[in-house]
Amino acid sequence: MTACPGEPYFAHAMTACASLDFRAIAAISLDARWGPEGLAAAGVRDADLVIEPLLRRAAELGHVEAQFSLGALHAGGVFVDYDDLEALRWYRKAAGQGHPEAAYQIVKYLRLDPPDYRMTHAPVLDDDELERLLAIAATGHRVEAGFLHGVLLYDRHEDGRSPDFRERPGYRSIRQAAIQAYRPAMERLAEIQAEAGDRWSGARWFRAAAQVAFLDADDTAARSLAVRSVRLGRSGSDEDEDELTSVLRAPVVELDWNAVFARRGGGEAAFRMASQVAEEISGESASAGWLRFAADFGHATATMALGDLLDDEWVWDDDLDAGVEAAALFAKAAELGAPGALEKARKAALQLGEHFEGEDSPEAEEEAQRWFENAAALGCPEGRYVMGYRLLPPGPRHDPVRAFPALLASAEAGFPAAAWEVAECLRNGAGVARDPARALAWYRRAADHDFVEAKLHLGRAYRDGSGVEVDLRQALSWLAMAAEGSDPNAQYELGLMHLKGLGTPADPEAALGWLRAAADQGHAPSLAKIAEMEQAPAGPGERFVVIDFETTGLSPNNGDRVIEVGAVEIVDGRIGRRFQSLANPGFPVSARITAITGISNAMLVDAPPLAEVIREVSAFIEGATLVAHNAGFDRRFLQAEMERLGLWDDREMLCTMRLGKRAYPGLGSYKLAFLAEHAGVALPDAMHRALADAMATAELFLVMREREACPPPETQPPAIAEPAADRAVLASTLPPTAPRQPASGWRRWLPAFG
Repeated sequence: MTACPGEPYFAHAMTACASLDFRAIAAISLDARWGPEGLAAAGVRDADLVIEPLLRRAAELGHVEAQFSLGALHAGGVFVDYDDLEALRWYRKAAGQGHPEAAYQIVKYLRLDPPDYRMTHAPVLDDDELERLLAIAATGHRVEAGFLHGVLLYDRHEDGRSPDFRERPGYRSIRQAAIQAYRPAMERLAEIQAEAGDRWSGARWFRAAAQVAFLDADDTAARSLAVRSVRLGRSGSDEDEDELTSVLRAPVVELDWNAVFARRGGGEAAFRMASQVAEEISGESASAGWLRFAADFGHATATMALGDLLDDEWVWDDDLDAGVEAAALFAKAAELGAPGALEKARKAALQLGEHFEGEDSPEAEEEAQRWFENAAALGCPEGRYVMGYRLLPPGPRHDPVRAFPALLASAEAGFPAAAWEVAECLRNGAGVARDPARALAWYRRAADHDFVEAKLHLGRAYRDGSGVEVDLRQALSWLAMAAEGSDPNAQYELGLMHLKGLGTPADPEAALGWLRAAADQGHAPSLAKIAEMEQAPAGPGERFVVIDFETTGLSPNNGDRVIEVGAVEIVDGRIGRRFQSLANPGFPVSARITAITGISNAMLVDAPPLAEVIREVSAFIEGATLVAHNAGFDRRFLQAEMERLGLWDDREMLCTMRLGKRAYPGLGSYKLAFLAEHAGVALPDAMHRALADAMATAELFLVMREREACPPPETQPPAIAEPAADRAVLASTLPPTAPRQPASGWRRWLPAFG
């Protein structure tokens, strides 16, 4: 294609006046609108004076854009005198080469502008030339040109009563202009639809026109069009205010609203429309459709407002899809800098995680974790906590290495429960190297945030010397704070400290008060302790406690510890209360011990700390004569554990093995199972569990006590000159007439202990 000879002149002119907007000065008019300010607004500078000769030379050489630009200079009186005929001459030349804006300016001046805008000598534009010029103008970007061309075609050549009128070019041009929210086109299209008998479509286009007029702040036109829409839609004439305002509620979908708003200011225009609709209809939900357009433009406030509306739909209408979209909108609003959006995004992600967590399916579990991780990614301390907590055992996803950093970030942000879990991880070495000192610091931070379990743990630590020096006053203080937080375990343990005078003078009344507070919450040990305190004390020498330990080895001197305690009370020759508890020694047990006792590390991980159990044992055995089988073994462990806590007082312990040797001399073995079977005591199904062994020992003790009191003739041993101390104790402390329990009586209590 051969270049136009005028191109170099035009290019030189454009280089000299790149900022000049020729369309802004193109309209032919007699008014003096192009004064200094108007010219400055159009980008005209005095230095641009040199372009007129360049444009003229380019136009004379046939450059179409130069022809239009030169016509614009004459139309606006810029650098040349105003001359409408000269402007028309150059516009006609440009239009003859297909220039849309030149064609439109000819039509505008000769047909659209009022007559008094035209010079008396202006030529007349006939319908054929009008149609030709509008066809050229319609190829450009002026929506009004396309509309005018469509109207001309429709009025001259098309009939709305024809079945195929919607396929004709005039109708299509009108509709295309209407879709672009050109209000005259929308009104004309509504009229055409109504004339063709389609009242619903006509009413809809009047409604669309009313919405555009409302957006343009033309309230009079908006109301008039709303009236026409309502009347056409229901064939009535007595519309009320609610009907008129409802016209604004939902955007008419046929319009390209993104383009509409883009021409009027984008997201700000859409948000202004949403705000006005909400005010007019008195309800934020009415503006949802408009807010969506504003949100699509990236308007921060609109994005968050739409999120609020959808969040309400989820809360009140149980619309999960709305909740998911609300969470995404809050996150987007946060990125856009909307105040408060980040907190809403975090909350929405948490709520969605909790929703899916409550559903029982693998898919829901995946969704729950995804939303909790979203909340964590948004910097939500609670989200990081929940994400990390779910990765700890026995959660659905066992990954403590991933869990610890999330929990630590949450704790450092001040989330109390996370501080507790960080402390637990550091104490147990879960996902991080074991560090008791650092763990204690995190327990303190959790306690400082009023986390009751942390206060309870610190109280126990200072009481038992776990990671710190024993400090009973500190222990009492922390337990008191936890107890005031209504923790029943803290109330119980605080009650025991008052009862025993640990860190404070003994005060049974204060102890009973705390125990009753725990009992009111159904705390079983507190209920039992209250019953014990309110029970009349047994007389001297009438109360025994049979005790048995399962341990990690044979000697406390080698570092072995107790892992289970079983104790059975005997009062007046009858079996009474029982005590049983596993105890966490603070380290794993060997496979050999598990094989012997059946007690595994999995059973001990959630067991109470050993120090706590020994304190309960101390309370249970207080004032009683102790009994054990092979008592030296149990006594060594009892003494070692109680001495750690400052509770040991040298006390008497009877040994049923030694008593058995007196009662049944000459047996090949005096192990508990063999001796009990020989004495007719029924054995439990599994030995080497503390309570079962203690029950068997108690039954054996009662049998031997009865034998000592009234030995059968056929088995009476030979007289012994000097009775042993064990026999003397039995003879002097147990009434000879007290009936014993049936040999199999211990089975009656076993179900209560699993």
